Amino acid sequence: MTGFPVGGGAMGALVRAYDWAATPLGPPEAWPQSLRTAVGMVLGSKFPACIVWGQQLVTIHNDAFRPILGAKPEALGRPFNEVWSEAWQDLEPIAERALAGEATFIEDFPLIVERSGHPSEAFFTFCYSPVRDETGGVAGFLNTVVETTGKVLAERRQGFLLQLEERLRGLADPHEITLAAAEALGRQVKAARAGYGEIDAAGEIVSVDRDWTDGTVASLAGKARLLDGFGPAVIAELLAGRTLVVEDCLTDPRAAGDAYAATWASIGTRSLVVVPLLKAGRLVAILYVHEPRPRRWSTAEISLTEDTAHRTWAAVERARAETALRDSEERLRFLDSLGSATAHASAPREVMAMTASLLGAHLGVTRCAYADVQADNDRFTIRDDWTDGASSSAGEYTLDIFGSRAAADMRAGRTLVVRNVDEELPAEDGGGMFNAIGIKAIVCCPLVKEGRLVAMMAVHESEPRSWTPGEIGLLETVVERAWAHIERVRAEAALRESEERFRLMADAVPHIVWITDAEGRVEFFNEQWFSYTGTAHESTTASDVAVSFVHPDDAAPTMERFEEARRTGGPFLVEHRIRSKDGDYRWFLVRGEPQRDPYTGKILRWFGASVDIHDRKRAEATLREREERLRLIVEGARDYAIFTTDPEGRIDTWLPGATNVFGWSPEEAIGQPVAITFTPEDRERGEDEKERETARREGTAPNVRWHLRKDGARVFIEGSATALRRPDGGIRGFLKIGQDVTARRAAEEARALLAREVDHRAKNALTVVQTMLRLTRASDVPSFVRAVEGRVAALARAQTLLAEGRWSGASLHAMLRGELAPFLTGQRVELDGRPVVLPPGTAQPLAMAVHELATNAAKHGALSMSGGRVSVSWRVESGAGAKLRLRWVETGGPPVAGPPSRRGFGSRVLEGTVRGQLGGTVSLTWETAGLVCTMEVPLGRRPASGKEAGPHTPATR
Repeated sequence: MTGFPVGGGAMGALVRAYDWAATPLGPPEAWPQSLRTAVGMVLGSKFPACIVWGQQLVTIHNDAFRPILGAKPEALGRPFNEVWSEAWQDLEPIAERALAGEATFIEDFPLIVERSGHPSEAFFTFCYSPVRDETGGVAGFLNTVVETTGKVLAERRQGFLLQLEERLRGLADPHEITLAAAEALGRQVKAARAGYGEIDAAGEIVSVDRDWTDGTVASLAGKARLLDGFGPAVIAELLAGRTLVVEDCLTDPRAAGDAYAATWASIGTRSLVVVPLLKAGRLVAILYVHEPRPRRWSTAEISLTEDTAHRTWAAVERARAETALRDSEERLRFLDSLGSATAHASAPREVMAMTASLLGAHLGVTRCAYADVQADNDRFTIRDDWTDGASSSAGEYTLDIFGSRAAADMRAGRTLVVRNVDEELPAEDGGGMFNAIGIKAIVCCPLVKEGRLVAMMAVHESEPRSWTPGEIGLLETVVERAWAHIERVRAEAALRESEERFRLMADAVPHIVWITDAEGRVEFFNEQWFSYTGTAHESTTASDVAVSFVHPDDAAPTMERFEEARRTGGPFLVEHRIRSKDGDYRWFLVRGEPQRDPYTGKILRWFGASVDIHDRKRAEATLREREERLRLIVEGARDYAIFTTDPEGRIDTWLPGATNVFGWSPEEAIGQPVAITFTPEDRERGEDEKERETARREGTAPNVRWHLRKDGARVFIEGSATALRRPDGGIRGFLKIGQDVTARRAAEEARALLAREVDHRAKNALTVVQTMLRLTRASDVPSFVRAVEGRVAALARAQTLLAEGRWSGASLHAMLRGELAPFLTGQRVELDGRPVVLPPGTAQPLAMAVHELATNAAKHGALSMSGGRVSVSWRVESGAGAKLRLRWVETGGPPVAGPPSRRGFGSRVLEGTVRGQLGGTVSLTWETAGLVCTMEVPLGRRPASGKEAGPHTPATR
C-alpha cells in the first residue's frame, strides 16, 4: 500500500523511504494490520516510543525517541539488541518478559550507554508493553521511554550535598573539614585521590594538609609544591577562576610538555579536575580530584566538584571564624590575666619573666624566651626564659647562626613559623643550630621599632608542631603588649628618675625655680625660694606671692604682666624686687614659659625662674653714669676723630669728633670702608689693611699719617687703631682714635723748611761768594774791593727779592731792573717779556750773570756813553722742560772792533754761572753796534752748587 505510513514527521518519511523488503518484516504492504496500526500509533505520538517486532526485534521509532539514542547510529530497521548492545545484558530480561506477554514499568533504570564515543551512565524510566498480532500471540512490544539521567543525577547531587553539609556542620577543625569533604567527593565521583590545598600569601606555594585516596595512589598530605611546576597555562586558568579539567596530562596542551611531566609524575596524576577558590581576586585555595589514568570527566562530576569546593570553602571559613572567635575569647581572657599579673611589675626584666612563664604554660610549649637585639641588628641576648623542664636557652647569640631564613624574617619584621625544623630548614642553614638547643618547631616574632629590630619573643617545641593561626596571632599580640608594658615601665622609671634629677638640679641652681598651674597656683618652688624668703613649705598662688613678697611698687605691674602672658600665651617676663627673710629687697629678673597641651594648645602650666640681678642693676647704674661722663668727654673732643669698624674694616660707629675732623656725617660714613679716610697713595699701598693686620697681631697699630677729608683736603692725624676682641679672643672690630694735628704739623714743617732754606741759602751764598772771589781779578786792591762789593751787592739784591717772595721765587723783571739801576746815568734800558718768576736756585746765579753784563757794559759798552741803550728781551719755551731764553743787546756805545783778544773775568763768570751752576748755555757776539749775549737757562733744574730746599713752584704764571 503506497503512502504508508501517513504523517509521522521526519521518521514517518524515513519509514516510507526505507527498503523494508530487505528486512525480515518484508514490504509494508505485507505487514499485518496489527503492526501497521502499532507503527502508525508510534509515529503519531509525541511521546518517545518505538515498536520492537518479531523474533529479530526489528526497531521502528518516532521522532521523540531520537534524543534517547544520543549519538548512536541510525536505529531504524535494526535489531533492538544491536541498537542497545552495550546495555543489552540489562535489557534482555525485560524484553523477554514483554515478549512473553508481561508488561513492565521500570523507573530510573541505570544503563551504561555509548555517547560521543564514550561509555556514559544514563538513567531511564520506561514501559515495555506486549503487542499482539491477529492471532492473539505476542508479535512484539511497545517501548515508551523517557531519559531521567538529569533528574537522577540532580537528586543524587542534592542528596550528596545535603549529606556533605550535614557532615561538615559538625566539624570544627578546618583540617578535618577538608579531609571529610575530600573523602566524600572522591568516593562520590570514584576518583583515586581528592584533596584541598591552600596557597601561600605570595601566591607561589600550594600546601596540602590532608587528603583522601582510594589506596591506588599515594597521599599528598603534608607536602608543599611550587605552583610554577604545573606550568603557566594551568596557573593562568586557576588565577582566572576557571575550573581546570584535564582528561590526560600528557596530551592536554595546557599541561603537556617535558618541563611539567615530572610534576605530574611526582604526584601520580594523568587526569584531574581542579576548582580554584578566589578571595578578593586572590587565589587562596584549590579543591582537586586526581586519576592516575586518563579519564573523561562528566559535566555532572565537574559541577559536583565545583559545588563541593565552594561548600568546603564556606565550611572552612565558618570553622576558622568560629575558631578565631573562640581563640579571641580565650586570647582576651589570657591577655586579661597577663595584664593583671604584670600590672605591678616595676622592672622590664620582671615583666618579661612573668610574660614568658604565663605564655609558655598557656600554649603548652617546651620553652618561651625573650631576647634584646643589639644595635648591629645581629647580636641578641636571651637573659631569661621559661621552660617546661627543658634546658634553658639563655645566652648570647647572633641571628646568622640560625640560618638565612630566620635572619631574613627577623630583620624584615616577619614572624618566623617553622612547623618541622628537620623538613623545612637544612642542617647547614640553621637547622643544625635549632636542633642543638632542642628546637623542632618554633614561632619567633620580631619587634621592629623605627626601622630597627629591637627585640624578639619565641615559643619552642621539642617535637614538630602544626602551629595554628590563633597561636601565632597570640604570640604577636603578646609581643606588642609586652613591649608596650616595658616601655610604660621604663617611662615611669625614667619619669621618677627625671623628676628626682629635676629636683636635684633645681635645688643646685643658684636661682629661684618655680612651677605654677595655668591659673597661677604654685606647684613647685626649689630650695632657693625658701632659703631666700624664709617662708614655710605651703600652698600659695602668684597673687599671694606678689602681695606678700614683691615690693609694693612692683606688685601690680608684676600681676599685670602675668595676666597678659596668660591672655596672649606669650612668655611672662618682668623685673621686680623680692623681700628677703632679713627684710631687704633685691632685684630679680623673672621669666616664665607656658607648657601647652600638644593637641589642643591649651596652657597647662608655667615653668619659670627668678634670677637675682641686684648686683647687676647696681653695676648697670654705675656703668650708665660712667658712660654718660665718657659720652660728654668724647662728644666734647671735637679735634679727636673716634670711630669703630667691623673686622673687615667697614665703619660701624662714627662719633661727632670724626665728623668734625673728616667732614662725613654718620649717615654717610657708616657702612663705608675705612679706606675712604686714607690718601690715594696710602690706599694703593694697602696701608689700611696693613694697619688692621698689625692691630690683630700686636693689639694696636700706630696711625700717624696724612688722611683725606670728604672735601678732598688733607688732614694730618696722630692716633692708633686698637683691636676689639670677643670673650673667645676673636676679633669683633677695631677702635680708631686720632687727633687732628694738621695746624701743628704745618707750623713744624714751616719751621723746618725755614731752617733748611736759611741753611741752604747761606751755603749757596757762600758758594757763590767763593766762586766770585776766585774769579775776580784786579790790578790793585781798591779795584778788587770795588769789584767784590758790586758783585756782593748783586747777590744781596737777589737775596732781598727772594726773601720778599718768602723764598718761593723772584720776579725776573724786578731782578733785571734792580741789577741795571746802579749803572744808569741817562742811558736807556728796554725790558721786554712776559712776567716770569725765577726759582730760588736760579735767581742768584742769573743775577750774577746780569751783573757781569751790566758791569762790562758800564766799562766798555753801551752804558759807558750817555746815548747808549741796552735791550733785554726774554721768553719761556715749554716742552719736555721749561727753558728761559734771554737776549741782551747793547747799542749806542763805542764801536766794537771784534772779540777781545783774551777772555776776561766777565766771560768766565758767565760761563761759570750759566753753564756751571744753572746747566744752561751762553753765547757772546761782538757786533760793531755792541755786544749781543744770548742765554738759555732751564727753569726746573736745581743749581749744581747744592740742593734746593722747599717746594719747587712753576716759573710761569
